[in-house]
Amino acid sequence: LHSQLSPIMPRKATESKTSSAALDSQKKNDSANGGSELRGKRAAGSAISMDAEPVNKSKKARIEKAEDAQNSVVEDKDLESLGAEEAIKLIQDIEQECRESLSKGAQAKRILELCVHNSSKVRTSSLRALCRIVSVWMQAGYLAQVSPEDKSKTAKLRSWCRKFYMSGVAAAVIRMVSFGSTQEQVCALRCAAGLCAREAECKVVSAPLTDSTLSRALEAAISCGHALSPDSIKVLSEEYCIKFLDFRKELYRCCERACSSSASPGDSDISEEQLITSANALDLLLACPPAGADDLFVEATGNEMSDKKAYGLAIFATLRRPMHTNTFKKVLSVLKDDVIPHLNQPLLLADFLTRSYDEGGVISMLALNGLFHLIHKHNLDYPEFYPKLYALLSVETLMARHRKKFFTLAEMFLRSSLLPAYLVGAFVKRAARLALVAPTPCVPLCIVFIFNLIRRHQSIHSLLHRGARTLQPGEKSSFDGLVAAAKGTDPYDDSQQDPADCNALASSLWELTLLKHHAHPDIATMVACFDTPVSRQRTALDVEEAASMTFFSVRCSLNL
Repeated sequence: LHSQLSPIMPRKATESKTSSAALDSQKKNDSANGGSELRGKRAAGSAISMDAEPVNKSKKARIEKAEDAQNSVVEDKDLESLGAEEAIKLIQDIEQECRESLSKGAQAKRILELCVHNSSKVRTSSLRALCRIVSVWMQAGYLAQVSPEDKSKTAKLRSWCRKFYMSGVAAAVIRMVSFGSTQEQVCALRCAAGLCAREAECKVVSAPLTDSTLSRALEAAISCGHALSPDSIKVLSEEYCIKFLDFRKELYRCCERACSSSASPGDSDISEEQLITSANALDLLLACPPAGADDLFVEATGNEMSDKKAYGLAIFATLRRPMHTNTFKKVLSVLKDDVIPHLNQPLLLADFLTRSYDEGGVISMLALNGLFHLIHKHNLDYPEFYPKLYALLSVETLMARHRKKFFTLAEMFLRSSLLPAYLVGAFVKRAARLALVAPTPCVPLCIVFIFNLIRRHQSIHSLLHRGARTLQPGEKSSFDGLVAAAKGTDPYDDSQQDPADCNALASSLWELTLLKHHAHPDIATMVACFDTPVSRQRTALDVEEAASMTFFSVRCSLNL
């Protein structure tokens, strides 16, 4: 053991002086005795040979140590100037020596220095080599926890190995996860996962996952200050989260810890790093839902929290953080299908969704689906849903990028036959009024929306059967004059924000008569679909096709 410790823990100067004095005394005695000593050695035989062996071994060890130190000094000077191939060859040689003999363990420091080499290939190779070396040390028990009272040489060796691992190898893994390229980040995450499994197997840490290098690496990846690469997310999702239950839960806890220490949405001073942390956490949570195998990555730790509960805590902590507008839109668009099914208490999202619905514009449009799902499936009481949906029906919505999704959802929300007639009639009348002032490519979408609602709800057919107002004698038949005259006598009040107060059922769809004289012939042809009785037997028109129209595609047929 003393010979193994010597390269890592050099002997004191007094010990080396004592050994040199003993060797000189032995040489003088040999010279004084001359031939008699030689004859005594021959007579004693093997006994004398065994007495001389420690001296020879000690001398040989000192010579080897001096040679290694000289080579180390020479090579350390050239580490920064080594080429990629030479550095990798040096890493392989040192790794082989360290794995074969613990007495060469100090050479691993030179591999650690190569983790900051200017070549990415050298950096990843050095990190993998270090992880393999410390794995061998773990199996040999040299990274086990040491009692402070233990002052033995074995305890000192274990303390050095443990310090080298914690402050050297683990720190290199965290640094590569935080600042490395995509390839280096993937390599570091895989190394962290491998070290975590080895730590649990060899009892290196008290809590196999919470105190592991993997846990710190995951938090570093979430808070790294730049967006996680798709490759890193894919590795964590497909190689670990889908297969191992405890790995998923630890990832959720890391997301929760990374997001809990950040600012809230109301804070005025929000840094770019905080916004990126929110985006990284959401990307990981959406890519790693609580669905997969129940195998354990490490031994069971007695933590009975379900992965759904851990997932919910992480989601709620992340949604309380400030985030980019694009991240906000992304999470709202997938909330209903990719998040709510995995929550034990989906109603806890009600505050988030109602605040989003109150934002207006595109954010309100995207919050519709999740909010309606809570109303329809989880009995959320939100009486302002339809008034705010009515307010969203505007020219801006008709020209928005998400208009197809909005009108598809609006049709779904107004599908129930239990809805009052005044409510559906208000939406039909508002869409008809918008068709008069909207750009030409948006008019087909209004017509399709009106047709499908009238087809489904027989209670609002009076809007079609009640005749449109005709011009009085002497009135001009221009488009503007007709609109002004009609608006002056129409009982429908489009300035009201509540559908119950706009008096839509007392009006008629006189706007369709105007649209029959539209400047674009295809729109006039589309309006002719109302000349035939509208009933459930007729085929519903395609909202998606109408929403995809532009000025160049407006001539496409809708198969009326």
